[in-house]
Amino acid sequence: MVSYVLSRVLGLAREVAISAQFGTSSELDAYVAAFRLPDLAFLLFAGGALSSAYIPLYREMLARNDRAAAREFTSAALNTVILAVGFFVGAIILLAPWIVPLFTHGFDSETRTLTVALLGIVAFSPLLLAASEVLTATLHTRQHFLLPALAPLLYNAAILVGAVVLALRWGIYGVAAGVVIGAGLHLLVQIPAFRALGPGYGLTLDPRLPELKHLIQRTAPRMAGLVTVHLSLLFIMVTLASGLGGGVVAALHYSWILMMLPLGVFGMSVARAWFPRFAVAAVSGPTPLLARQLTTAIRTVLFFLLPAAAGLMLFAPLVVATLFERGAFDAASTELTAWALLFFAVGLAGHGAVEVLNRGFFALKDTRTPVLIAVVSMAFGIALAALLMRPLAQGGLALGISLAVLLEAVWLWLLLARRVPEFRFLGGMLPLLLCTLLAAGAGGALQWLVPLPGTPAVVRLVFFGAVLLGVYVLSALLLGVPEARVGWQRLPRLRR
Repeated sequence: MVSYVLSRVLGLAREVAISAQFGTSSELDAYVAAFRLPDLAFLLFAGGALSSAYIPLYREMLARNDRAAAREFTSAALNTVILAVGFFVGAIILLAPWIVPLFTHGFDSETRTLTVALLGIVAFSPLLLAASEVLTATLHTRQHFLLPALAPLLYNAAILVGAVVLALRWGIYGVAAGVVIGAGLHLLVQIPAFRALGPGYGLTLDPRLPELKHLIQRTAPRMAGLVTVHLSLLFIMVTLASGLGGGVVAALHYSWILMMLPLGVFGMSVARAWFPRFAVAAVSGPTPLLARQLTTAIRTVLFFLLPAAAGLMLFAPLVVATLFERGAFDAASTELTAWALLFFAVGLAGHGAVEVLNRGFFALKDTRTPVLIAVVSMAFGIALAALLMRPLAQGGLALGISLAVLLEAVWLWLLLARRVPEFRFLGGMLPLLLCTLLAAGAGGALQWLVPLPGTPAVVRLVFFGAVLLGVYVLSALLLGVPEARVGWQRLPRLRR
């Protein structure tokens, strides 16, 4: 989690540097749009799709102590991913002049041309990141988390250097070059641990390998779901947004990054670290141990994300102004971004819950159910976004995504509770919601009663945020919320 915090801080510094250089300009619109297809390539052939199926299969081989089979399986998986992503990336680069206009109808011809050029650079990054993801899944299964957690640090650091140094000479192309360099570092840093702890690597690619067939069969539904979800986000955050005027695509990007900051630290990190344990607990089916682990993981995620969501909703303009309002990022950019952030924050807890609940299904070797739910939920989100963008502009697009993920989280929870009978969480949710409402009421009331006019945004943000956090922690202790009680009990040990 510490590494994820540092990674998110570096990622935030990266976005601050980019925003200071380019604001919410058409150049940044092109950069954000160019990222979408390479992201799809990574998510399609690696990302969550791969690890969700790879980790349980690899864990079974470790349990059998079959090192030769593990080596053959890992090598086959890695080579398959490299070939598949390489083919996809090549197709993207060759067809970019015809693909880009399909989802950027609101861009002018100059911005569209720039998008095509940037896509030709950043398209190489998913090939490196996909190979790196196989190494990450292998090391996570072997309970090694340090180097995989350091990899995003180097990735973000390289993009930061691209925004601060390379952009001075090559403009937005310098940022794109930083992306490719960062992807290479993401892979290289994990190789030493993979060589020391992993099963080894060979140039094998046997399509008859049973484990490889199982990997493809279990990954295929997840891939289909990720394609659907990612194309839905592409349609909402680029295609629909490009029709709302210049800068809206960039504003949605910045607000999404801010929403992802607490999600990455307190949602994704917890879910990824717990997943190998879920896989072990679910070897013999939906056991009581799995139910307890799921409950602990989701309570931990929501304990942190609920107050974070309240803070982002209440103080969205202060958050954006504090972090981004400098250089080319002016007050108008702050207003565009804060309006979207307000509505993205509505779904923050839902995103965190989905990270845990999905992995509960994956541990049970069910990759189809989460996919079907995600597809239906995103279809609902597209319809809502198209409907709400008229009265709420970019806020309506963000709200459509948030309501879709909340529907997905509730649906997943209901089905997983039926699959794992001992998994009961609704009663434990009520104290967390009450603490959040008390904290939000205190922070919002204070902001209204004592607005502190003329005070710098960072001072107001720290003051109001400290009040919200203090009320949340105090009410959680008084109500006996387990996460707050355990944290309080460990304070003396941390001080020592």
